[in-house]
Amino acid sequence: MRAFNAYAPDEMLSELGEQIRAMRLRQNVTQNELALRVGASLSSIRRLESAGQGTLSLLANVAIALNVSKELL
Repeated sequence: MRAFNAYAPDEMLSELGEQIRAMRLRQNVTQNELALRVGASLSSIRRLESAGQGTLSLLANVAIALNVSKELL
C-alpha cells in the first residue's frame, strides 16, 4: 500500500473502499449484514466499497461495526 498523499482524490477514495471491502471479507460479513449492523442501506455499503463514496458518519459506523477503527485512523 502506498501513502495516501501519492493518490489523486478519486484514487484515494477508491483505495479506501477496497480496504473496507477487504476488512469485511476477512470477517466473512456480507454487504447486507454490514448494512444491517450500521443501519444503512445496502446500496450505501456498495457505493462505499466500490468508489469510496459515502458520508464520514457511514465510514465511522462501518469501521466500528467491523472493529477496524484503529486501522483507518
